[in-house]
Amino acid sequence: ISIAEAFKRIEDAVQQLDPAAVDPEEALGCRLAVDVDAPFDVPQFASSSMDGIAIRFDDLAGAGPWRLRVQGVVGAGDVPERPLSRGCAVKVMTGAPLIDGADTVIRIEDVRFEDDQVIVGHRPQLGKDVRPVGDDIRMDESLFKKDTTITPVDVGVLASIGRTSISVTPRPRVSIFSTGSELVRPGEELLPGRLYDSNLIVLRSLLGKLSIKPRVVEKPVPDDPARIARTLRQCLKKSDLVISTGGVSVGDFDYLPEIVDRLGGDTIFKKVKVKPGKPCVLAKFPSGWFIGLPCNPVSVVATYHLYVRRLVSRLMGFPTSVRSGSGVLQDRLTVTGNRFCLVGARLKETSDGVVANAALKQKSNRLASIKGVNGFVMMDETVRSLKAGELAYVEWL
Repeated sequence: ISIAEAFKRIEDAVQQLDPAAVDPEEALGCRLAVDVDAPFDVPQFASSSMDGIAIRFDDLAGAGPWRLRVQGVVGAGDVPERPLSRGCAVKVMTGAPLIDGADTVIRIEDVRFEDDQVIVGHRPQLGKDVRPVGDDIRMDESLFKKDTTITPVDVGVLASIGRTSISVTPRPRVSIFSTGSELVRPGEELLPGRLYDSNLIVLRSLLGKLSIKPRVVEKPVPDDPARIARTLRQCLKKSDLVISTGGVSVGDFDYLPEIVDRLGGDTIFKKVKVKPGKPCVLAKFPSGWFIGLPCNPVSVVATYHLYVRRLVSRLMGFPTSVRSGSGVLQDRLTVTGNRFCLVGARLKETSDGVVANAALKQKSNRLASIKGVNGFVMMDETVRSLKAGELAYVEWL
């Protein structure tokens, strides 16, 4: 199928996850599933906005300067035991509660102290430097509407009203595993014919950019259909989305398309007219989604960009658009064949716009051929060559 048809099938088939209650910090970047109103005033007490003295305004009668006896000191978190006496003042720290009887604060820089007295030279405005009850948030105030995307500051607002959980459309629970008898984990002995498994590391890093910490099957699964099927079944029990690499093409050891059918998966697509990454299996299971990416490492990065990001966006209830635009090619770029092509590129924003340095020696089996890329030049199947200085359609990885 075409890349456009693959995108349409994802749009049509993938629905957002059911709401879940999560810790507000876990809600960062998620969409609220409910409206949130303030259950009480914040703060629930009047307080000082400055280090200074708290006074009763009426005690500054007549002409100044005025002398007031210092009754005590109130710090943030203190609870004054008795009200302010007539003709007295208390030293207050920023954020300290306003003692009963006081209604005005004078900055510490604007007064001077002599023994147990404070001398006030100028009459302030009534209520000066006092934070009233509800100065930040009023009880029953509408704080957030449903579908609001939670920002870091919003997490703090939720904490300020004491929320320890909030209902959101959550991030999907993701499991990842690699297949291939030739693969070993970095750190193990590299015997003849073996390769270190870079795909799992790349996937984990890419998902980390989406604030997803996947459950990882650390050891590569060998090309054994029974073991692959068992791994997939186990992952599906614990995940909303399972991602694998390898075993999805047409070779003798490419078992995953058949395994998906045997385990009851509804295949959405398994070949897309795109380069790199033509073989790719997307399937819906009763318990969640599975996507099998190719084995070649550059193809893994490309198909992650094309499909996994879209899957995660759909599951979280977001539009599936990616950051895109036009970039000026720094070198001539030529591709072969008749498929939609992605070419890794280093994209840089300048005062004159985006410039794109394409990975001119990209090969799907050579991960180092796209080292340093942060995006792709996307070339429609009707475009096979672009000149240096031409504008190309680019997407950020």
